[in-house]
Amino acid sequence: IPISFEKFHIYTYPENTAIPFYTKLARSGILVCKLDDYPLSIATTHLTTDTTHNLTPKNKRYNLIRSQILQAAEIFTKTKNNIVLTGDFNTAKGSMLYEEFLRVSKAKDIFSTYNDITYSPERTPYRFPAEVASRIDYIFYKVNTLKFTPSELNHVFVEQVPLKNGKKSYLSDPLTKFRIALSS
Repeated sequence: IPISFEKFHIYTYPENTAIPFYTKLARSGILVCKLDDYPLSIATTHLTTDTTHNLTPKNKRYNLIRSQILQAAEIFTKTKNNIVLTGDFNTAKGSMLYEEFLRVSKAKDIFSTYNDITYSPERTPYRFPAEVASRIDYIFYKVNTLKFTPSELNHVFVEQVPLKNGKKSYLSDPLTKFRIALSS
């Protein structure tokens, strides 16, 4: 299916907020593309990482990540097409920020009934010391003109595989494989 690039929206930072070096380096934002033959946009993002995924206003990264979530919600809601937004939100399902994103964006979580863990420290070779959360990676969607039926929901890369050096490791955080049936 041919895809057209729409825009890469770079997140802006709240004033008086400490921005981690890796966030400045990565220039976090949302990439939005459109499927040429369907009224459907696909977007992806990766929010700033912290060592806790159930952020509260007392956390030093809360304002930064909340700002990114609200910007993602705004881009999501302003997209006129039906839209699928995927990404690493680094925010636990059921947390204040997760619930705020759903409320502001009116998004639906494809895996709303799933609680599979999508982050654990042993999956990162550089050992980022974040807590294990229920789920921090998401697929959200909004439909305006299509019937959108997700099916065949499952995760891939859930097993360790042998590497060239003889060690075993995960290839990635578990990725989600799904099929969508679209109809008018």
